[in-house]
Amino acid sequence: MNEEDAEKELAVLKYQRQFFFSDKITFSKKWGDLFSTYTKPFFISVGMAFFAQFIGISAFLYYGSDIFEQAGNDLEGIKEREEASDILDNFIIGTYVFGNIISAIIIPFTGRKWILNIGVPVIFVSLIGLAYTMHEANYGDQADPDALDREEYKHSDRAAFLFFIMLYVLAASIGFSGAVAGITSEIIPNYLLGTAVSIGSFFGWFTNFIINVVFLDFLDNPQGKWYVFLILAFNTVLAYLFVMFFVPETIGKSVKENLIEIIGPDYKRQQV
Repeated sequence: MNEEDAEKELAVLKYQRQFFFSDKITFSKKWGDLFSTYTKPFFISVGMAFFAQFIGISAFLYYGSDIFEQAGNDLEGIKEREEASDILDNFIIGTYVFGNIISAIIIPFTGRKWILNIGVPVIFVSLIGLAYTMHEANYGDQADPDALDREEYKHSDRAAFLFFIMLYVLAASIGFSGAVAGITSEIIPNYLLGTAVSIGSFFGWFTNFIINVVFLDFLDNPQGKWYVFLILAFNTVLAYLFVMFFVPETIGKSVKENLIEIIGPDYKRQQV
């Protein structure tokens, strides 16, 4: 083995050492590394946790029945609209679970970024559709003097509203649900993974809190009940820009390969 090969081998050993001796790495070194060497992957990890909530999926899971009630959705044979809304809420939960299963099956073949690049625009279109159908289900066709015609018009919009809400939940669950933890585990070294996940979870849950604090206030407002979906659509545009410009494809590559892609070739020479 010549000197150059020996240096390369030593660099590899030094890199691998951090994965097996994490108990000897101090608290200050972890934080120092997160905000120096690993700033870019850490930013991506936190950003994914933030935008996974910023698009509003938690509000649909928490307040599905309230959303359906505001849209006026009903079911044949169910007299009480509140009861119908509670039943329809189960479709949201079922769709979310189904989307997570689909995500786990197809991501190894398609990659995480490809799923996000397809899913996020679908989320945007769904939210625009929800804003329009929520408005029409409440205020559409007001000029028609025939009450039966007005109700038939609103009924068709409520059916479309149900379609868009299922499409939104499916796209969000396939695209973002498994991507946060998956991408984080593939771009953060093991000895920093717990710290990075904890901070990312904080930002994600804090965003969740903010979204859900204001969501019901919008939903109870005569105009806010459809404006809120436009706001979430704008949030989705920001999420798409983040994914497009910052999130790499991580499937099929080692953590080291992903880090070299994110940080640059000089990363090899930064190992301790």
